[in-house]
Amino acid sequence: MAIDRIDWHSEAENYPQDMPYENGGNHIGYFIEYLYKHDFLPDFDSGEHEPQECLAVKNGEKSGLEFLLRDCDGKFWDADTNAEGLEFTEYIYDKYLSNLYDILGHSPYETDYSEEDYRKAEQWLDKEFEEWKK
Repeated sequence: MAIDRIDWHSEAENYPQDMPYENGGNHIGYFIEYLYKHDFLPDFDSGEHEPQECLAVKNGEKSGLEFLLRDCDGKFWDADTNAEGLEFTEYIYDKYLSNLYDILGHSPYETDYSEEDYRKAEQWLDKEFEEWKK
């Protein structure tokens, strides 16, 4: 089963009708980008992803949302990160979803994917990661 999917958000009844479909994946993209920029890359031997596509996210050449849309068909799966990344995801993802408005200062759907919002998510996730590592 997927950890999260764009369509779970973009096709929900409460999704703003004037927002693009892709905005339903902003928060997923921020999370994937966080994982990859912090070396929680997937196992490339599995053949799930092309290494250069994941490394493009890690190196800031592609956003997490672009990766989610083009390389993951809008779905975030456990195979999209390594074992430690999956453990962290299982620990934090529900809390992350519950706190998105506070993390970003607005709904993740109401603006396009941005570096500023990624940095807000990253700052929050860094604190949570440090707590998890204890």
